[in-house]
Amino acid sequence: MKTKQLFVFAIAYFAIVAFFIASPFSPALAATPTMLRVGTYNVESSGDTNPEKVATVVQKIATSQQIDLWGLSEVLDSQAATQFANAANYFDANFAAIIGTTGGNDKLAILYNQNHLQKIGNEFELRNMGGSRDPLVAKFQWLPAGPTFLVVDNHFNRCDPDKRNAQAKNVRAWIEQQTLPIIAVGDYNFDYAIDENFNPGRRCSSYDLSSEFPQGNAAFREFIASSQIR
Repeated sequence: MKTKQLFVFAIAYFAIVAFFIASPFSPALAATPTMLRVGTYNVESSGDTNPEKVATVVQKIATSQQIDLWGLSEVLDSQAATQFANAANYFDANFAAIIGTTGGNDKLAILYNQNHLQKIGNEFELRNMGGSRDPLVAKFQWLPAGPTFLVVDNHFNRCDPDKRNAQAKNVRAWIEQQTLPIIAVGDYNFDYAIDENFNPGRRCSSYDLSSEFPQGNAAFREFIASSQIR
């Protein structure tokens, strides 16, 4: 029987989420935090983006929120990923970076605090998902004896709805085949509005305007068409 999946996905350029991964009363985990804080950030690798300024933002957020796991999109290269990993070091944290191989100057990257998370095996990318960047996947265990889970970092296409819809369908299908819990992060370009102040003027947007305020595009509905995603 498959284990129940846990998904946390970001639909904006930046988001922070947190969830309990073990009982705070568990003697085996008494010496480690029981809440994993996850951040996801599109760092915008275009020519007008200064990686040093982005690193400063990452550092401020990391220090205030004590984030142990980051999913980044539009990372220029391994040097930029290392720069962001160093910036993510809050207090005595010890971050490492994993960077994808696809996307040109818009690569995916995962940053993780080695003091709280142990990477298990090699990271890998999901091929033939239909988009311009292959999702980046890594397996972790929460230290010292916590659960094992997968992290998948995504960046769905902005201006090509056919690719975006294919990504949503294919990544969801892959997720449904997994037995480990999954944290899914990234920039999905779902165009989902959380309130009536949402600005529907973004480039290449496609909204469902049938309700009081935009409720996401077709890729969003495709992605959540599973009882395992929440």
